Amino acid sequence: MDSEKFKVFLKNQGKSAKSIERIVNFSADFDEFMRKKGKSIDEAAEADLYEFTGRTKREIMKKKLNLWGLIFYYEFTENEKMKNLSRKLRGSVSKKSSFPLKEFVDVDKNTVGKLEAEGIKDADKLLKTAFDKKSVEILSEKTGITEEQIVKLVKLADLSRLNGVKGIRAVLYYNSGFDTLEKIGESTPEEMIERTKIYIEKTGFKGIPPWGKEARETIKMAKRLKKIIDL
Repeated sequence: MDSEKFKVFLKNQGKSAKSIERIVNFSADFDEFMRKKGKSIDEAAEADLYEFTGRTKREIMKKKLNLWGLIFYYEFTENEKMKNLSRKLRGSVSKKSSFPLKEFVDVDKNTVGKLEAEGIKDADKLLKTAFDKKSVEILSEKTGITEEQIVKLVKLADLSRLNGVKGIRAVLYYNSGFDTLEKIGESTPEEMIERTKIYIEKTGFKGIPPWGKEARETIKMAKRLKKIIDL
């Protein structure tokens, strides 16, 4: 890796001294990885980049920064294939995996199985398939699942967009009367805590009420999230 020529290239692109240093250092991580394999960064193949980002134990942000640097490096070396792969991988490492429908507690497994047979295995896919009355009706006719069951799963999937609200929390909020983001956004932390506590005490639900800060943050996020279902 010719760091000096790379720095000149970056300077000619108008990068600041600080940005140049960061880009070079992040690219050098991959160069070091390749040298341990007995090759240089310029000899790297697509498989090497996949291995670097997928198998090494790196935090997501560090991966993104490494790939950010490599986009510039491979532009510098005019390696279009590796530059495009670096950009593609940088986008993919920051994406959160969607929550599997089968992980929601107290959800009919037969219903989930029918959805999986249609290729609908996670919250994201369900929300793109059933988001209003008409789309729910179509999915119901196609799968044989009642519209009521589909609506419940869609609402749980929508709740799972909230940080920290997944298999247990989503079901707890839904069953406590907070079945939409709007209802959560309009509530108070005290109300959320009290209503979930009452539900747990009455039913023996295996979960705990949100604590004060958690409830406040959940309400804030519910207000910020874009509305994507109309049910």
